[in-house]
Amino acid sequence: MPPRAEEEEPEYLTRTLGKFQVKFIEVAFQSLDGETRSRFFKADRLPDLLEGFRVDGYSVGFKPVEDSDLVVVPDPRSLKVYCLDGRCFGFLSGDLLYGDKPFAHCPRTLLRDLAAKFPGEVLVGLELELYLLEGGKPADSRGYWAPDGRGISLLLEAAESVKSGVEIRSLHHEVGPGQYEVLTPPSDPLTAADNAVFLKRLIKTVALARGFTATFMAKPFSDLPGSGMHVHLSAAPWGRSFFEDGELREEGVHFIGGLLLHARTLSALTNQTVNSFKRLVPGMEAPVFLTWGFGNRSTLVRIPRSRGRAAGTVEYRLPDASGNIYLAVAATLLAGLRGLEERADPGPPLPVNAYTSGGLARVPSSLGEALEELGAARSLGVLPESFLEAYTAVKRREWGDYLKLCGGSCSGVTQWELEKYVSR
Repeated sequence: MPPRAEEEEPEYLTRTLGKFQVKFIEVAFQSLDGETRSRFFKADRLPDLLEGFRVDGYSVGFKPVEDSDLVVVPDPRSLKVYCLDGRCFGFLSGDLLYGDKPFAHCPRTLLRDLAAKFPGEVLVGLELELYLLEGGKPADSRGYWAPDGRGISLLLEAAESVKSGVEIRSLHHEVGPGQYEVLTPPSDPLTAADNAVFLKRLIKTVALARGFTATFMAKPFSDLPGSGMHVHLSAAPWGRSFFEDGELREEGVHFIGGLLLHARTLSALTNQTVNSFKRLVPGMEAPVFLTWGFGNRSTLVRIPRSRGRAAGTVEYRLPDASGNIYLAVAATLLAGLRGLEERADPGPPLPVNAYTSGGLARVPSSLGEALEELGAARSLGVLPESFLEAYTAVKRREWGDYLKLCGGSCSGVTQWELEKYVSR
């Protein structure tokens, strides 16, 4: 969709909502813990709605109770329209204001500001992996690229329900029983994150309406593959593309170097839950070791290949979609940006199986370890000190709750994790 001038946006919204006879609009944002929070409004309130509305910042974890009023302002450029069971709905992503200024801890604002610092165009594509559950168990016993999984028709219904704003480029059954992946076209970082938040919401809604549960929890089953959110990036910093004629250029190498160099420091932002780190174990194609390679699915960073040549993207395989999407994308961009600025050297690509190589540095093995590493993020700049303190406090409470239950004796995926994260 071509960009629209800001003065055209209200008219575009009105036309689009009228075209599909939208009666209600949902305005959504994500809290620090990654939960999507939203409110529905009658579509005829659109002019007032675009001015913003109050939200209780204390109840969503952003502000203390004695100073808790924030304002949500919908972004007209984020409009999506979807239709289910004969009714059509609008969906808008919102920014948070404190007073009349952008709220410093709003993840969507942090991502927008960081993307603006990138020295050139950058495109982001997100692979969203999920499990479709029935009665708490995988909804089918099928495997990779199986055409007859029970979720195929459900995801096709979700894809066809979208009438405006985003498309699902492809979908398929993943390796695990009842596990699926959806892929959207590449777009700017903020739009990519908005699209992922919306599609999570849509897929969960369709699944619930059809008697299933869709979960983007990173590791719902101890003995089955985890679900990630692989981030595909292509960029032209300072006008020089990562790739030329199917070959990786110097800029791409330094970007990869930054992803590897800062993976541990920023892992609490790319992998935000206790359960996230249950996915990061050797095997099942999980990214564990700080390595990169061409076509190598045992490495943290992969350069996909097509017909023997680089396919044109850098794939960062660490993040998952169970937390705040904006923070995960922002942390990925920040790591790569610092790699460009520092001319980081990732070392040679790994041509062998990382799981059997031995002696390789690895990502943190727990949320607690990741939070210790996050302290070093202060030296990277960009992320406000007050945001890092607030986010760390939220996640330390989460880690503390888990330790109270388990101490050091829990193994596998616990019932506590299922109750807390299966709704993600």
